[in-house]
Amino acid sequence: QSTWGRTFRINSFFFIIIVKGNIEIMIVSVKWDSIFSSTEYFEGYSPFCVSLINDNVGRGCIATKNINENEIILCVKSSTSVLRDDFSKNYCTYCFCEVELKNICTDCEKCNFCESCIEKGAKSFHKIECDWYNKTPKELRTNEIPTELMRFGLRYVCLLENENPFQGEGIEYMKHLCAHHTLVSEERSKVFAMYGAVISAITKFKQRKILYELFVKRLFNAHAIPGGKGWIVVPAASFFNHSCCDCNVNFTVNSKGYLIGRANKFIEKGKEILISYIDKDASYENRQLELMKTFSFRCTCKKCELESKK
Repeated sequence: QSTWGRTFRINSFFFIIIVKGNIEIMIVSVKWDSIFSSTEYFEGYSPFCVSLINDNVGRGCIATKNINENEIILCVKSSTSVLRDDFSKNYCTYCFCEVELKNICTDCEKCNFCESCIEKGAKSFHKIECDWYNKTPKELRTNEIPTELMRFGLRYVCLLENENPFQGEGIEYMKHLCAHHTLVSEERSKVFAMYGAVISAITKFKQRKILYELFVKRLFNAHAIPGGKGWIVVPAASFFNHSCCDCNVNFTVNSKGYLIGRANKFIEKGKEILISYIDKDASYENRQLELMKTFSFRCTCKKCELESKK
């Protein structure tokens, strides 16, 4: 929900973050319109820009031209991603295609690779994060505790510090996503802090604050890999607002690991591009419950306003 972090069409802005009573002000010099409507940034195709919608909604994505039904508005590789434990053995860790067990990493048993990704150097790149993973406390690598959050953080550090052939969208753009600290529960905050401390100790990456913010950004900005296989974070796709009734773009992940945004109806130039964060056909109660549980906001679109009065 763009209300969480408002930005304006200017060259710089600031966040005020309150952590344990301490006020921190972070100045970020960035021209959002130039970054998020850049044809170079979107691999030569960008029919929208990020700008302020209004004071209540905050920022969102606006069509910069007429967009036809079924037209692709975004096709980009993730900055970072992870497969859930249940899928990590049977799907390629980089492009998410289904694979045989013959190429699975025998050291961690949490990564598998397709032949195409192996040719690009998948195994040699994975060895770095694999070595780190096997240094984590054993109690965090049991079958009873999900490991994807730990593996997600390790991969992020690995991407920051090493060149790799699988990163599509520049990972440096992750810093432009807002970290909504005040919307994170105390229980989750403790888990994020714990994982950040463990990863920092193992990788020698000393900026725990960045790791903590990574987990918060993942919570509010990640897109699901189809079938619930895991999640990917794509900064360029993290500025679309939600609607249960006016959703005009659908996102999916293709067999090569690209996030694809495709218009499901005609979108007039100047109109806001909207997506649905949840199953928009679920009942009003279930929609609101899922949005509050996952994204910490209630939807007030026309459909929800109407159904709330019944």
